[in-house]
Order: sequence, then C-alpha cells, then structure tokens
Amino acid sequence: MPYIYGMTNTYMVSGIEDALISNLTVGTHPNLNVTPVIEYSFPADTTKSFQNHVVFFEAQHNILLISLALGPTMQGRPYTASITVNGHRLFFNTLQPNPNRRREDQLAMACDVRLTPGKVTHIEVLLIAGQKGQKAGMGEQEQEKFVVDAFLHYE
Repeated sequence: MPYIYGMTNTYMVSGIEDALISNLTVGTHPNLNVTPVIEYSFPADTTKSFQNHVVFFEAQHNILLISLALGPTMQGRPYTASITVNGHRLFFNTLQPNPNRRREDQLAMACDVRLTPGKVTHIEVLLIAGQKGQKAGMGEQEQEKFVVDAFLHYE
C-alpha cells in the first residue's frame, strides 16, 4: 500500500476559488499496464500557494504521469508554467490568451517522469500568472508552486 506525507507551508492566498493550480495529479503512467494504479491528487489549498508532498511508489510503477489542471481564474490570463525534475526542466510553456482556442487546450498540461529505484526524485511544478489583459512577464504577477518528492522502492 502506498504511503503519503503532505505538508502545506507559507504564502497566503485569498481562497480556493482564486487558486492558479486547481489540482496536481501524480500517478502511474497508463502505458505501464500495472495494477493497482497508484494516483495521488493534490487539490489547491484554501490558504497557501506553496505545497510540499512526499509520495512512495512500488517498484513496477517506475514511470509517472504528472498532470496539471489550472483554476478558473486563469481564463484569459497570460502565464508561464514549468515542470522541473531533479533540476532539469522537462516542460515549459508560456501562453498568451487566445479566444480562438478551446479552454481545455489552453489549460491542459502533462509530463512523463521516470523514477530511479532507491532514489528520491524531486519534482517541482511552478506557475507564474500575470493579470488579465497584460503581456506575460510584465506588471504584477502571482505564483503557485507544488513540490513532490517521489521515492521508488526496490523490488
């Protein structure tokens, strides 16, 4: 059975409806075809914009799928999102709002991560958002960060 230890810390936000990241999901990659599928879901916190979690996976769950769902307040806002694993950036996206694209296409992000047996894999998800109507990187910005340390057990 998987174990989880979670801690939420620092940086106040006004409420869950104002969260930039509404949910972060870390789980077994669907192409592995292993049972049971292990999936951890980390919803937005009501008061904090930085979350830190530690998760454990069994040996056969060596590839993870990380998916990020953005909150409703992100509609029409420019943002920069990045997923970094052990100091290496795997996913980076800067998006200017485009009314011609579907909201689902603009807000869907996913990344594959390979775990090493017996070692901790440090995963950081960072989202920086500008205010509605401004260019990315200009003016006042907000940020949210999720940190997940994943450990893969030996066989």
